[in-house]
Amino acid sequence: MLDKKKNIEEFYIDLKNRFRKIKELKTWNKYNWSIDGCENSIIMSELAEEIILWTSNNKVEDSQNFFDYLESCLEVYDERVTSLIYSDFLVTIMEVKEKETRELIKKMMLSKTRELYQRLFQFYSESN
Repeated sequence: MLDKKKNIEEFYIDLKNRFRKIKELKTWNKYNWSIDGCENSIIMSELAEEIILWTSNNKVEDSQNFFDYLESCLEVYDERVTSLIYSDFLVTIMEVKEKETRELIKKMMLSKTRELYQRLFQFYSESN
């Protein structure tokens, strides 16, 4: 029997339970999101923007904890969550204007996350 992977709703719940700062984001009240909704793309981009902010404000330990958690998510959550991490969260990281912040974030990525990030170079380029 195949294990059932967790969905986007469970991802958001787990994320908010693990990271108090993320739970407090206004993002959760801005959208009337659904499991299949396109607003999940916006939410993932806003999560990336929050991690970028943490990193640029020297909250590196918080950012690293997030990336450690994100790595585990690539195994536990379903394809929709993985796709949103790949196509929205990581693309937002790729678009960071401050090279120093982007490079620091890339150093925090673990193997699976880094692999997905590297695949994006087929379609995107980093901001200069």
